[in-house]
Amino acid sequence: MRYDCVVVGAGPAGASAAYQLARRGFSTALLDKAKLPRYKPCGGLVIDRVAEWFDFDFTPVICRTVDRIVFRNQRAGGYIGEMELPRPVWMTHREVFDHFLVRKACARGAVLMDDFPVTAVSASDDAWTVISGESRVAGRYLIAADGAKGPLARWLGFGDRRKLMAGALEAEIPARGTPDSAAHMSFQEGLVGYAWNFPKEASHSIGVGAWHPDAAAGAGRRDATPLRAELEAYCQGFDLELSSGSVCGHPLLLWNGAQKLHTQRALLTGEAACMVDPWSAEGIRPSMIGGVRAAEAVARALDGESNALAKYSAAVEKDMAMEMAIAAAIARRFYFPPGPPAKPKSELLRLSARLICGDIGYRKFAMGVALTGWM
Repeated sequence: MRYDCVVVGAGPAGASAAYQLARRGFSTALLDKAKLPRYKPCGGLVIDRVAEWFDFDFTPVICRTVDRIVFRNQRAGGYIGEMELPRPVWMTHREVFDHFLVRKACARGAVLMDDFPVTAVSASDDAWTVISGESRVAGRYLIAADGAKGPLARWLGFGDRRKLMAGALEAEIPARGTPDSAAHMSFQEGLVGYAWNFPKEASHSIGVGAWHPDAAAGAGRRDATPLRAELEAYCQGFDLELSSGSVCGHPLLLWNGAQKLHTQRALLTGEAACMVDPWSAEGIRPSMIGGVRAAEAVARALDGESNALAKYSAAVEKDMAMEMAIAAAIARRFYFPPGPPAKPKSELLRLSARLICGDIGYRKFAMGVALTGWM
């Protein structure tokens, strides 16, 4: 069978794209190299605004609602503070959250082909063929959402993607009792990035992220240094033992500027398109929005709009480029600070809390912090 669209990658971007296409009545194949559900190392913080892009309830996959955030800056002249979040944020387990989106797409008619590692793609005038060993799946259009380590971006000619390489090392550690309802973010001395502790229902997602290529290269190793030493020290601050959890590392492709994301009958989206916030490394919401935008573009192309795919690249630039550019500037200020904040700290913390929960975007955040004298 030839589908209207083949989506490669069943994470938040790919599953969102498949859902949006299937609910519009287009035949859609959703492929993933893993057997689903599969474990995905991730903090699992989801901003509730993602629900605005979908017509179903996310409650079944919310394992914890967080209403407070604790900031720590352990650099010289740093700060510590706790803030109420104007909007609660959701905590999820990615294997549950991603599979939920996949099942929603399948309920709308998408066809899931998991345990399908893509080994090649080939193009004809009117279709893409996606190959896994002896298996073939064809589609009039192709959406590549196969993540940071996926090969499709390179195969489709996007090898020169503008990206910032980063790496994260994370552990899921059983809680001693019930974790409180506060998320923790800590800007560590000597770490160009941050550490986090996000509470789940009976565990902590605790990790460190470092925004430089060496960290990305080392994150895939369980003994990655210095990330593992940073993570061990951070766990001890919460009276947690790293050895009691499973440690996983992964690279991150952070946004580094708008770029072309379309080619002949194919689109790039999600982390494969570097849709990861360069300050917070939030990737779930940008990837889901990217998946929705990709589906909209393919739907218009299937309806006969000749320049629909080019409009996708333009729409992503409009939706994300300015926000991500400001995020990158904020990241440089956070991770390479010239000195301590020059004005009272509480307003900066309040603005940061509003930003993290999605109550404001980076434009308003930047305007607010400019008034504090921090930038």
